[in-house]
Amino acid sequence: MRRVHSVAAVACVIAAALSGCGDRVQGHADRVGGPEGTLFLAGMGEMWEVDVASGSVEHVRLPELGAGDPPHLIAAVGDRLALWNYDVTTVPMKDPSAPPQTLARDAWIFIPAANPDRLWVGFLDPDSPATERGLGELREIDSRGDVVTRGVTPPDGAWPYAEVGGALLFQAPKPTLWDPVSGRTLRTWDWDQIGDMGPVSRNLLASDIYKTGELVLTDVTTGQQQRIAPPRGMALLGYDGTFSPDGGTLALPVKEAGDPEADLDLALVDVKTGGIELVPGSRVPTGYVFTAWSSDGDAVFMTGGERFHPRVLVSYRLGDERANTLDVDVGDFYDIAAR
Repeated sequence: MRRVHSVAAVACVIAAALSGCGDRVQGHADRVGGPEGTLFLAGMGEMWEVDVASGSVEHVRLPELGAGDPPHLIAAVGDRLALWNYDVTTVPMKDPSAPPQTLARDAWIFIPAANPDRLWVGFLDPDSPATERGLGELREIDSRGDVVTRGVTPPDGAWPYAEVGGALLFQAPKPTLWDPVSGRTLRTWDWDQIGDMGPVSRNLLASDIYKTGELVLTDVTTGQQQRIAPPRGMALLGYDGTFSPDGGTLALPVKEAGDPEADLDLALVDVKTGGIELVPGSRVPTGYVFTAWSSDGDAVFMTGGERFHPRVLVSYRLGDERANTLDVDVGDFYDIAAR
């Protein structure tokens, strides 16, 4: 298995254990994150809030974080955290233990919108067979719960992957850019052109070609592509990458080519030049690998590790000589957000 992200295998066991937990545990009253950033690690019915500067960890019980295998369990939206458990709710970043606000009920997915204060939320088509689980409607909702766009019917009930270039990107049956206003297909690609789809920023989609280890940057509006070769003997994993807030740098894992169990290091790619910087001291084990940026774009984070094993978190502040491994104790998490 190339990369581990699915939470479906653990959903039933953990959800059953946590389904009765309506409590919220907060260790300290002062929850203001330090200048190095704050990480929010989403588990099943629980979350760990890590202050990177101090290394302190707050464990919060969150029934609003559910089981299953959604594309996102948690995401930053405005100054709040969006949480998924079929209902989509939000809590303040500064105090995730505060009472949640419901944005949408009976929603099967959400994805971040291009506007950082909004989400796209997908609702199941009641007539769709259980083997397909097609979506019947998409709505764009802001962090206050106001519906910005409603009544969007996705093509053939497909689940959207991301909003990029002013349109929605779908994976199936092939990468497709689709206009939610006109309902027109704007562009399609063959899979061998795109590879494994990763993060988006403005008009750009980052992806990687597994066989070659190349990173691919695709301008979805023009169709132009830039292919960036990995360092010799290595593979760039664009799938697990994250763009910086200004879109100028892509943080992504890099590993020895051809070895699915190899440890990973953090690489920073200059989007304009294609230059690659490998970050010393950033190694993490394979498994649940996530990258994230602080909201100011001055620090980047990467995680690794398997279920029931210690998770490794590293932090790198731009300009430092090397990354730091965070001395924190957290449980199993399956998605990440940061500020």
